Amino acid sequence: MSCCRCWWIWGLAHTGWLTAFCFFDKTGQRSKEYTDKQLATYGGAKNVAKRKRLVLGDIVYPVLEHERTPKGIVSVPVTVQDYGTGLEHKTTMVAGSVGMMPSSVESGGDLTRVQPRSGWWMLEDSVKPMGSS
Repeated sequence: MSCCRCWWIWGLAHTGWLTAFCFFDKTGQRSKEYTDKQLATYGGAKNVAKRKRLVLGDIVYPVLEHERTPKGIVSVPVTVQDYGTGLEHKTTMVAGSVGMMPSSVESGGDLTRVQPRSGWWMLEDSVKPMGSS
């Protein structure tokens, strides 16, 4: 069973479980989605079967342009005040969907599946004594 499909419309487009998490674009607006009629018209009659959205069971996944897929990570400034050392750490926290973990159906078998992985990091931008400007 497939998890996604990709092809060219004006650019690369995809459908599948990933698009279920892309309801909003990076500006907070609803993501542009292609209708079945639009998919049938792009690229003429050639390869129309390849331009259908993915349906798994009763779930119909939207089709989105690859370049309009919102990022799966965010960053935010965080200040950490360490009263033990008297230091203030200016940091940037990064969190979100950061990669995929390959796996196999059978132990030692081919890596034919992927699982999304989430994570977070704090990156130190600067350090200074607490209370200094």
